[in-house]
Amino acid sequence: MSSVFASNHPLVAHMLSRLRAKDTEPKKLRGLVREISALLAYEATADLIVVPRQLETPLARVTGRTPGENRHGTHPARRPGHGG
Repeated sequence: MSSVFASNHPLVAHMLSRLRAKDTEPKKLRGLVREISALLAYEATADLIVVPRQLETPLARVTGRTPGENRHGTHPARRPGHGG
């Protein structure tokens, strides 16, 4: 079992291309990193286990879903200057 998730999503590929372009401004670069992170988190958590949960809405009692016991974790890349 691999501990690395590689995305083949076309939007991630597009954003990575824009991120790598030498004319990408620092402000835009930071925004792209945030967007890529959100897409990767969405993709990586698509198979989370969910369990039913009863809750009250303003109109009625319903059964919703909430994450159950999962073995997913997210870890930031270790970079110089970020401690630890």
